[in-house]
Amino acid sequence: MTKKMSPEADLIFIDMGDNEWRFDTPRLELSAHEEFDEALDIGFSDFGGVRQDKSKLYDAAYRLQLLIMRYPEFIDAYHHLAMIYEGLGKREEAQALWEKATNIGMLKIIEHFCKTNTIKWGWLDNRPFLRAMHSLGLQRMKYGNKSEAISIFESILSANPNDNQGIRSLLVECYFDIKRPEKVLRLCMKFPDDTDENILYGKVLALLKLKKHTRAEKALAEAFKYLPNITRELAKKAHRKPEGYGTRWLTHGSIDQAYEYWQRQGHVWKSTEGAQVFVQEWLKREVSSKL
Repeated sequence: MTKKMSPEADLIFIDMGDNEWRFDTPRLELSAHEEFDEALDIGFSDFGGVRQDKSKLYDAAYRLQLLIMRYPEFIDAYHHLAMIYEGLGKREEAQALWEKATNIGMLKIIEHFCKTNTIKWGWLDNRPFLRAMHSLGLQRMKYGNKSEAISIFESILSANPNDNQGIRSLLVECYFDIKRPEKVLRLCMKFPDDTDENILYGKVLALLKLKKHTRAEKALAEAFKYLPNITRELAKKAHRKPEGYGTRWLTHGSIDQAYEYWQRQGHVWKSTEGAQVFVQEWLKREVSSKL
């Protein structure tokens, strides 16, 4: 009897030089990728989200399950099957698939990897693993296991320091949730030119929590320069949903983005003594200086 190989046995991890590594799946022929694309066309919309039609989701899930049976190293098939299960409300099944996809990659990485090595997003073959790991971290974050989410996100950021997935923004939220503003500040300092709202305003909030008000003023001035609507939203006493919110794309710098930021991080601002008053007073001075 032929011994069944473990999924990672058919997954290759290649040293590309300069401490960069990438995955490869040599068994996946063109026909397998074509079958995979057909399953995605059935189960996913043009914008990448799962469809609402359950019959199509089950059809796509069945096709992906067949692919996984033939190619148990096919990380992207696990990831997209997990997305479909989550769309069907099968959270535990989705989580198990993301855990499986992540473990397949991690078992291969452990054989060769050290802390100085990277798994960069620029290599297309690395993206399925990074996406699956990202989704697993989101699951942990969403359902209350912040310490595991942080561990996962920190591992991704270490492996892919350019952070094409926005992991740094998620870490800011997690660090605030566990009351570690100093970690937020250190993370923000690693991305000095970043205009992500969690980085810009996370730095302000972390400095306020650490009672560094002079530095917080400078950080707020920088944040206001790029995203003034968030400062205005933070200064409000009542936060009303913008007309048309949720019916259009969320664009950088918009009032929708400002409201969405408040929905996510407003509780941290409210729980920080004097934070909103600080923003209100700073904004008054800013407006007065322009008169």
